[in-house]
Amino acid sequence: AECRNWTGDGCEPPSRVRGKNRDLCMKSSDDGGVSFGPLRVIARNAMEPMPVLDTLRGRILMNLNRVDTFENFQMYSYDLGDTWTALENITQFLPGGPYITGPGVGIQLKQGPFAGRLLFVGYTAPPAYVVRTWYSDDGGATYTLGRTALQNVSETQLAELADGSILAALRTDTPVTPYQIFSHSVDGGVTFGPQYTEKSLPSYRCMASLVAVGNASGTQLFFANPANTQNRTDGMVRRSADGGATWRSLPVTGPGQAYAYSCLGTLPMPGLMGLLWETNMDPRVCQGASCRVVFSAFDANF
Repeated sequence: AECRNWTGDGCEPPSRVRGKNRDLCMKSSDDGGVSFGPLRVIARNAMEPMPVLDTLRGRILMNLNRVDTFENFQMYSYDLGDTWTALENITQFLPGGPYITGPGVGIQLKQGPFAGRLLFVGYTAPPAYVVRTWYSDDGGATYTLGRTALQNVSETQLAELADGSILAALRTDTPVTPYQIFSHSVDGGVTFGPQYTEKSLPSYRCMASLVAVGNASGTQLFFANPANTQNRTDGMVRRSADGGATWRSLPVTGPGQAYAYSCLGTLPMPGLMGLLWETNMDPRVCQGASCRVVFSAFDANF
């Protein structure tokens, strides 16, 4: 996650001075989220982390951006985040960039002709919001930029469906589209089809988390976002067993409670999923929907 020494973007501590510095920090848990170790800085002057577990090579690969230049970098961990390699600049592989990665996670494809591929996604900064994917078939030694430029969308999460296709959950800030936007890829993330609106999933100008759990014989999709068309409130987790055609719902917060960015993930305990999410706190200390980070575990079969 980002450790910031400046205010704004959903977090406004009174009398705190805005600056430009931010680092990448992490906490780790060895008991499925029951407890966490101390906060550690793993990269200075860096932002927008997007990690993926490379099961073929037994390491974590993280794509990220430098704060000063926005250039695209990467680093590896061979011990589940205890230590990390030096930053490597990968901007040369991404023409038209740099691209702001994340937030959230990348994915490794599990099936079909592109099994093993590492797939990331990012977007260009204002004034033109354009989403592009990039992928590596050699563990991050080289990258290829995807061919589709998704217009007027930004923060995106990807998930591999049971048939090997990829679903992209795209953020939009367009007031006339207060619902979740999706797009599909059937060629390993190289190209994506038309964007479409899912009106069963209300959304308000915020990143949404999307993960797939399973394999070709059966995949469950999990989706989390602020399920409100007017504010970053009403956190909701949803589950789909049919590739996103229909969804079951599990409230994370009460009506009107602040809920902003989030990240879903599997847990080592059978039948449980984890959710890291932002919310508010005592307004005398911090004002906004991103003042506090909460971890929750929930039954994956709701």
